[in-house]
Amino acid sequence: MIEAALVLLLNVSALCSDSLSVDVFFSPDEVDKVVQGDIYTFSRFGNKIKNTDGSNTVRKLPVTEYIAKELEGYEMVTIEKAFFPYDLKTKPKLAFYNHLQKYSTVAGTLYYSRTDQKVQKLVLESYRVDSADFKQKEKDNVHTQIKDYHKDYVYLRDNRFGKIVFSSEIFHKNDHFVTKQTNIKPLSMFRIRVNDKGEYQQISFYIYDEDKKGYLYYAVHAMKVRGGLIKTLGRLSPESFANRIRAMTVHIAAFFQMDWSERRKVF
Repeated sequence: MIEAALVLLLNVSALCSDSLSVDVFFSPDEVDKVVQGDIYTFSRFGNKIKNTDGSNTVRKLPVTEYIAKELEGYEMVTIEKAFFPYDLKTKPKLAFYNHLQKYSTVAGTLYYSRTDQKVQKLVLESYRVDSADFKQKEKDNVHTQIKDYHKDYVYLRDNRFGKIVFSSEIFHKNDHFVTKQTNIKPLSMFRIRVNDKGEYQQISFYIYDEDKKGYLYYAVHAMKVRGGLIKTLGRLSPESFANRIRAMTVHIAAFFQMDWSERRKVF
């Protein structure tokens, strides 16, 4: 019994220590390509797959302390990989930490809509709220020091899914950051229930590389889709979710003074 518990503890410790290693998320070739400016996007909805590298293979999610194993079985899974130059020897880490929690700036984020064949607003409203019941609108936090863990609640009005309330967590480890947003109320589309609480997650990893002087970025949006009707409406597709995750990548890139507005359309 004691030996089994010890093995379990060692396995968990190994998982935690390796969970932010670059090779967990990137192949060596991918690292080289994103540092040169490429963006990789891999998107799946059910059996439909759309990848920017032209492949037709499903990219498996790495199981870490931040990514639960069950996300692999969600109907919609989209991954994006990129690189943001940011030398922490000359630029403040605290500024980026605070930017990751500037939820009000997400309002107005643009994306390319395949349905309407044009760029339009993806996020209509976004702000921090006082609790899971979102009774009161709050200003963005401005921290004076970096915490290893912080949690907020965020209200967001999406152009397709309407009102969403997320629990928004940010983790700090060494020079790395992880943000994780999870819906705390069921999601709907056209008044049709899409899923239950906890079944839509947006997780972003910012893995700092001292040699490359910047953050290797790995983001995953995973959504459980329940019921056959919502699947047949034609509004959910790997291409549409690729464009949605790209919108958030372009938004983050602006902090690093990188104008990727011409790269909003993935497919």
